[in-house]
Amino acid sequence: VQWRLPVLLVATSLPLGSAAAAILSPPLAAGRGHGCRFLSRSSSSAAVYSRVPVAASASAASSTSASAANAGRRPRALGAAFLAALLLWSRPDRPASAKPRLPKPVIAQDKDFQEVKVSQWVQTARGQPDLVLGLKGDPYWLLPGKEGGALRNFALRAECTHLGCIAPWDARQRKFVCPCHGSEYDEEGNVLRGPAPQPLALAHVELTKEEKILLSPWTEEDFRDDSDPWWI
Repeated sequence: VQWRLPVLLVATSLPLGSAAAAILSPPLAAGRGHGCRFLSRSSSSAAVYSRVPVAASASAASSTSASAANAGRRPRALGAAFLAALLLWSRPDRPASAKPRLPKPVIAQDKDFQEVKVSQWVQTARGQPDLVLGLKGDPYWLLPGKEGGALRNFALRAECTHLGCIAPWDARQRKFVCPCHGSEYDEEGNVLRGPAPQPLALAHVELTKEEKILLSPWTEEDFRDDSDPWWI
């Protein structure tokens, strides 16, 4: 007695001679006395036979699947090991306590990228905060001095601490007002109204021998609330 299994020919996008045969149902039993199985389609269509040696059925299948699984694992394991070694090799040897690199002091520049002298700035600002390019090319507010001074010894970074919009000076209200979400700051950059979470960042202001305005990083305690500078 021969056991027969249904076989389905599945047509592909390849030429007709390369059509694939897919076996949809598992083998039921081994053929007796002939050492082979016969696989066929239904009786209504042309029969397709394929001789499959029975002796290699169970052991060959398990061996093949195990080999395939091991072959799949080895490249993945080697790839993971190589990636880990590469990451360890490329990681810079930086102490955990290392501080971020501070920007270099720069001479303030106007909107035309010209270095600003204090005499020129006084005429331009006319007693109001005035915007210049400062550390790292970021916008900073230079502030008019009090009690007869031409210029205060600190500048405010003009970026709102909420989402980084430029907060312009409102001369009528005498405060910085962010147009994006309404945050407000006083003349020293303290938060008057949120959603800004922090005061405006500080920078030192000095005059060079040529009376140019020099900005340098503020790394000390924030004089406004005696806290560590959040911008470092």
